[in-house]
Amino acid sequence: MSHAPRDTDALRQALAENRDEPEGPARNAGAELLVQQAETTGDAPLLVDTLLSPWGGKCRS
Repeated sequence: MSHAPRDTDALRQALAENRDEPEGPARNAGAELLVQQAETTGDAPLLVDTLLSPWGGKCRS
């Protein structure tokens, strides 16, 4: 997973990659980083997706 996705498409790709990681501390740290990055985009659906990501959530198709 990239540590600094620059746009929403890159964040969504990083989110998908993080979901594929085995459960554990590394995946959790990646998810937390993605939430922080999503907060800076102003894209509310993306932020919701990152918040729900540990459960495979997706708020829009």
